[in-house]
Amino acid sequence: MARVPEGPWQKLGAAAAIIGVVLAAYFGFEASKSGSQANNHSGHPSKTSSSSTTTGTATAPGVAFAGHVGITFSGIDFDSNPPGPGPDDINWQRYNYRLQGYGSSVIVSRYPSSGALPTEAACRSWAQTHNSQILDGVNRGDRLCFITQDGRTVRFIVTDITDSAVEGQATVWNDSNQ
Repeated sequence: MARVPEGPWQKLGAAAAIIGVVLAAYFGFEASKSGSQANNHSGHPSKTSSSSTTTGTATAPGVAFAGHVGITFSGIDFDSNPPGPGPDDINWQRYNYRLQGYGSSVIVSRYPSSGALPTEAACRSWAQTHNSQILDGVNRGDRLCFITQDGRTVRFIVTDITDSAVEGQATVWNDSNQ
């Protein structure tokens, strides 16, 4: 069977289809990230949108979310699924390399850097015994444990620090250990 040569119109059509899919995915993701908060009870300034980034899914039993997350100055609420803007959040203060939790029950803590990654139980226990709402001196490679306002346990491994965010791999477990 003879092969029909591709003309410029076939290539242009394929390129347009790819660009359309990419734009639809991008604008759909951006629309899902924006929104306003009408009920902000934490004393933290209201946000109209968040530039925190989130990619991932639940991958194991008991895991609500696992994936890449960027914590920005606007903050991220790990009780949302996927994590996103919310009234009780953790935000990044880039000028002093500090993470700060907002909400009466939000805990942030640094897990020891040696040994295996902390499990849900180890991370939760560590956070409860090293309770703080402020974590100074965050660095690439840090293993962080959070407890959210709704009682979820979060393991956050810092992979990068940029001008606008602390990036990392987050595992958010359901709140079964409350």
